[in-house]
Amino acid sequence: PVIFQNIIFSLAISLFYLLTRRLVSPAIALVSSLLYALEPFTALISGQIMTEPLFTSFFVTALLLFVLYIKEKKNYLLYLATTLLALSALTRPVAFYLGIIIPLAIILTRASIKKTVIAGLLAGSLYLAILSPWLIFITAKVHTLDFSSLSSFDLYAFHGKHFDEWRKKHNPAITDTLPLLDLSVINNTFDARPISLLKSVGLNYIKTHFSEYLFYHFLRLPNLYTDSGYASILNGMPGVPFYFGWVEGGVLEELI
Repeated sequence: PVIFQNIIFSLAISLFYLLTRRLVSPAIALVSSLLYALEPFTALISGQIMTEPLFTSFFVTALLLFVLYIKEKKNYLLYLATTLLALSALTRPVAFYLGIIIPLAIILTRASIKKTVIAGLLAGSLYLAILSPWLIFITAKVHTLDFSSLSSFDLYAFHGKHFDEWRKKHNPAITDTLPLLDLSVINNTFDARPISLLKSVGLNYIKTHFSEYLFYHFLRLPNLYTDSGYASILNGMPGVPFYFGWVEGGVLEELI
């Protein structure tokens, strides 16, 4: 499986270069491909059995194909991009909600209304056809309408928990904290119904303090740009002043 994963990742890098060359100069395409291939975290996990390398391969290629479709207006590019986007969603559920890219790409081609509707119906049908086996399974066997049952768990144990810790850090006197729930239900069953309580409590907590939650996300936004594989290398190098600086939180974590 690891060898297969490495082959997929290598092919994805090659395809990334070839597709990027159709959009920008060969020099920019080469530099972009090298940065993509040598990104430390991606390179590290490519040798392990994880979903990230496959997701990255599918998703980045899909995005490039969507851009090429907008530029060249060839429908086969749309259908290839849609297929890879669906495979991305099956690999990492977060891509499911990025299906909005499909109608946006079609609209941006500025084709006639008739061609836009036909392309939208065909691409949408293809997207749902690829995802339908999973949608049927998770509805019938896991008993949830969420694309991934783990999203309910994450809403409570990740988003709600970190937000709660941030609130208590800045105001230790608060009493309306996140209620403590038993998380063992996530390990004891594939039935998502017991997990629904986690989603309900986490969502209610965030909605109750929604303005604070938005402010919390705004403060953490810079971390989106400072938390990367390259940053991790700098963060771990002795003598490099980034360790207590901006990389991977650092000063930002102290500020927020």
